[in-house]
Amino acid sequence: MKEELAKRLGISLEEFEAQVAKKAKEKQSSERLEAEEKAAGGHVSSAPLYPGAEVLSMARAREILSGIPPLPENPEVDGVFDPEVLTLPSVQLIRGPLELDSLHLPAEGSNLFIDGTLTVKGILKQDFRAGGLLVLGDMVASHIVTTGEIDCTGSLNVKGVLYGNCTNYGTNVWGPARLKTVMSAKEHYFCFWGGREIETLIDVYGDTPNLEGADYDGSCMEEFLHSDIGDGYNEEVVFELLKRYGTILAEEI
Repeated sequence: MKEELAKRLGISLEEFEAQVAKKAKEKQSSERLEAEEKAAGGHVSSAPLYPGAEVLSMARAREILSGIPPLPENPEVDGVFDPEVLTLPSVQLIRGPLELDSLHLPAEGSNLFIDGTLTVKGILKQDFRAGGLLVLGDMVASHIVTTGEIDCTGSLNVKGVLYGNCTNYGTNVWGPARLKTVMSAKEHYFCFWGGREIETLIDVYGDTPNLEGADYDGSCMEEFLHSDIGDGYNEEVVFELLKRYGTILAEEI
C-alpha cells in the first residue's frame, strides 16, 4: 500500500514515509498543546488571581519566554535556564513597573510574569510548590524567601536576606546582583550570571555550586544565626524571623 501511494504521488517510498512521520509528529504536537491549554485553563480557574494580572495562554507565555535573551557567558557559574519550568500549570502576567509592600506566591499557584521592574518593600515569599517568578527587568526587595524558581533578566538588589531552600529549582539573575546576606539550604542554586556582591554568604550544605568562599556553613550555624534557625532547612522559620527582626543574623538582633 505504501509503495502504491508513493508511486501515485511521484515520490520515493523513503520520502513518503518521512512525510507520514512528519504529519504524525505535527498531530501529536498539536494535541499536546491543546491538552496543555485545557489543563492551564482548568488550573487558573481555581488558582488565586494576582491583583492586576491577566491570564496568559500557553502559546502567549511561550512567545514571551522565547524573547528572553540568552544567559550571559560566565565560566564561574554552573546552571541552566529552562523556560518550560515557567509554563504549566498556568501563567499570569502583571505589567510593570510594579511596586508592592510585599509579595506572596502561594502553593499550587500560577507562574507569575512581571513585565518590567519589580520592587518589593518588604518580603517576597515563595511557598513550597508555588509557581515560578519571572521578572523581565530589574528587581529590588528587602528580603526574599524562595523554595522554587525565580528568574530575573535585569539586576537584583536584596537589601536584607536572600534565602533559598530547594534542590529542584534555582535563582537565575542575568544582570549584576547586590545582596547583603545570602543563605542556601538544600543546595539551592543561586546563579548570578552578571556577577555578584555579597556581604555575608551562608552555605548550609557546605559545597553548593556557585557559592565558593562562603563565610559560614552548617557546622557553625549556631554561632552566628538566630537560635530558632535550627538546621536551616525550614523556610517558614526564616520568614517569621525576617518579619520579626528583619534579619537572621544573631549579631544584628
